[in-house]
Amino acid sequence: MKIGLCASENRNNDIDFNISQIEGFIEKTKSEKPDLLLFGESFLQGFDSLCFEYKKDILTALSINSEPIARLGSIAKNAKTALGFGFIENDHGAIFSSYMVLGKNGEIICLYKRISQGWRIQGTCADYREGKEFFEFDFESKRLAVIVCGDLWEDELLEPIISLNPDAFLWPVFCSYTIEKWRNTEAAAYAERSAILEPPVLFINSLVKESAPAAGGGAFVWHHGKLIKEIPMGETGFLLYEI
Repeated sequence: MKIGLCASENRNNDIDFNISQIEGFIEKTKSEKPDLLLFGESFLQGFDSLCFEYKKDILTALSINSEPIARLGSIAKNAKTALGFGFIENDHGAIFSSYMVLGKNGEIICLYKRISQGWRIQGTCADYREGKEFFEFDFESKRLAVIVCGDLWEDELLEPIISLNPDAFLWPVFCSYTIEKWRNTEAAAYAERSAILEPPVLFINSLVKESAPAAGGGAFVWHHGKLIKEIPMGETGFLLYEI
């Protein structure tokens, strides 16, 4: 199975632009024939699309039956390419940081709600929530599991993550470091943390130009803590990995 890691430009509160980036990667990667294209955390609305005022944020959050999700389902079906992307979810009035994978027919094959709390500020009302479980899902005769950003950094979450046995972990994030900080400290720290897991770890980040001078972007594959493939931090691009 061919998985494409898409280190894409991303804009806060610009769903049309972000969907256009997904369409662009589908077009640009036709010759590689990826089975699954992956985009970063909160990709659909942007990581900084929330203000943490519930009455405003509930209008930003999207239900799984919303028009943008339906549009992405049609895009996946027409391209015969599965799509993974993060989004701010409205689940019956509760707000989550979620990650969805749509299959090649546009159907939902994974809907994961981030369990770590680092996506939101402290002191939010009870309508900002986290998921409760990690799980595996099947795609193209392989088993995959999603962890989002801070999930792998919370020591109390390691046991349920390690108990999974997928063929690969998908690790969508939004990380905004200077290139110097990434090279000097963070790259080694992320690689070391990924070594806790037995399967390969596929890290997908977004580039938000408003966040300059911090870099963002980049995509990495680590296995047993060793770097297998990369798009350097601070860059956009496409990285193909086969499992």
